[in-house]
Amino acid sequence: MKRKTVTIHLVGILIVGAAMGGYLGLRSIHVGEGSPSPAAWKTSASYYPKSPEPPEKVLFIREQEMTVTEGVMVASLQGILAKKKPEVYILPAGYASYRTWLDDLVDNYGVTVEERRSAWGLIDEYKAKVGIDGYILYDLVYENPEGSKGKAFNSSLNVATSLAGLLKAVLVEKGMETAAEAHGLSKVLDVCGKDERWLREESGYWDDLHKDLLFELEEREGYEVKMRDYAIMTDSLVFYDGNSPFRAETLNDFEDDIPVLGWGDWYSGEDEFILPTTVDGKFYVAANHAYNMSLLSAVETGDLKQKPRAAVPVANPKRHYVTFVMSDGDNLQYALAGFRWNGRLYDSIARGRIPLGWGVPASIADIAPSALQSLYDQASEGAARDEFILWGLGGYLYPGSFPVGLLPQHMKRLDRVMEKADLQVLGIIDRNEYRNKAMWETITKPRHVKGAIYVEYAGYRSPRTEITWYNGKPVIPSKEVLWTGLTNDADIRTRIDASLCDPTSSEGYTLVVVHCWSKTVEDVVYFSESLAEHVEVVSPVDFVELVTANVKRE
Repeated sequence: MKRKTVTIHLVGILIVGAAMGGYLGLRSIHVGEGSPSPAAWKTSASYYPKSPEPPEKVLFIREQEMTVTEGVMVASLQGILAKKKPEVYILPAGYASYRTWLDDLVDNYGVTVEERRSAWGLIDEYKAKVGIDGYILYDLVYENPEGSKGKAFNSSLNVATSLAGLLKAVLVEKGMETAAEAHGLSKVLDVCGKDERWLREESGYWDDLHKDLLFELEEREGYEVKMRDYAIMTDSLVFYDGNSPFRAETLNDFEDDIPVLGWGDWYSGEDEFILPTTVDGKFYVAANHAYNMSLLSAVETGDLKQKPRAAVPVANPKRHYVTFVMSDGDNLQYALAGFRWNGRLYDSIARGRIPLGWGVPASIADIAPSALQSLYDQASEGAARDEFILWGLGGYLYPGSFPVGLLPQHMKRLDRVMEKADLQVLGIIDRNEYRNKAMWETITKPRHVKGAIYVEYAGYRSPRTEITWYNGKPVIPSKEVLWTGLTNDADIRTRIDASLCDPTSSEGYTLVVVHCWSKTVEDVVYFSESLAEHVEVVSPVDFVELVTANVKRE
């Protein structure tokens, strides 16, 4: 049975301006008679552009049946097609969830699919069908610099990716040029040996790039194909230069309150790039392992719905209340992988034995809404339900360091996401900001925010235990963290078992964050079932509602 859908484009592509063979780039947002100004577009409901038409017939190809450079070429074709209507889908090796998302489109959204076995066959098909006949030549040169994490490659591919949408040209590596010519493609531009500085200072294209999105993608083996389709669809810059002055200058060139998709130079700690990104008024969406965003973002779902909740438990003065929330929910690629990891997480057979909280990023509600609804549909229900909260704000940022003047508008846009995605609780990670009154007043103001949990960046455990109140809503600190190698389960169990049974006190509640990379669902179930009988585990929203209804304000 197909879901009833609401045909609303939260962000469409304005079909005015100069057409390019029937395909319009997002440059029409910035230029062209009758198109809105960048400022007008920026105040729209979503941060994420989408194709003006949803997918209907999709041709899929398995990544393992292509060479790396063929995969790059097909990803560029994906992005160019999605400017009008997405039709191509890459099934990546090692990510079973992308098959789940594709099957879900067939089962619930009326999409038909056909498999293709040849990258060049796809090029020939669309060359004849829509006239895509140009290519950008790039060179892919690998090296293994000292201290690197595997083979690195040069910047030519990122430069070519940044220009493919503007020029409506597929990406062809230098070693494939003879084949490209044999298939009737013509060279539009040669960027062999070029880097992002050339793009900025000499190419003449810098000002044409979309300034409301930014992609930071490491030039390293394994990242050749990922994420490029969506960057090309949106005419966006793709760059990587570590934590350098060039990176700072690039961030400053782009608009405020926008997402940076990908992942930065984390080798000295992720805060080394998250903090300057936050200070510059941007936020991060971890997406450097993501595929097919140009297609998934176009699926029309209407508002999303979690499974119905049971009645909120009545507070029992003889109980101490605990909730468990899995970490890293602000990570889009983790969510797009379906929270699956060798039977350890959302794919665990132990799921459904206790109430368990899962964070999801705001970005998935717009970039892959059907995938989020599928996660909701797979959730356990009843007393041991899976429940989803929004982790982070618009993405990964430290809200206490975000420009004060930008936070109110950011929260207004986030409120729309919470309404659309049926989310009521925020999970916030920051650095020593638990008592930042002005910040929390702004964060808790939106009407769809029932409350927030606070996670300290260093170790995830807050040094404070008291619940604070803003706009009549609780901000609840993470008291305990299950993290192999960092904390001791037995010590945590002892502290929880000895905790106060008093639902009117902050001390009557314990929020436990579970480090998803070192703990499994089975670990959490075992830990929960070993707690004393007076400890009651509840879902995150029930936890927040129990706090709201019973804890005395100080």
